[in-house]
Amino acid sequence: MVAGATIIAAAPVVAAAGAATGAFLLSRHMRHRRTRRLDSETNQLGG
Repeated sequence: MVAGATIIAAAPVVAAAGAATGAFLLSRHMRHRRTRRLDSETNQLGG
């Protein structure tokens, strides 16, 4: 009974942590893609 209540109480925390991690990884991935594109454009201008 107590274990079940603990799992129910922990579920939102785990979900929030997973969402935060997913958002962080996604933003890092998008920023990396954007930076790489800017680098290639800079290389073309410099070349």
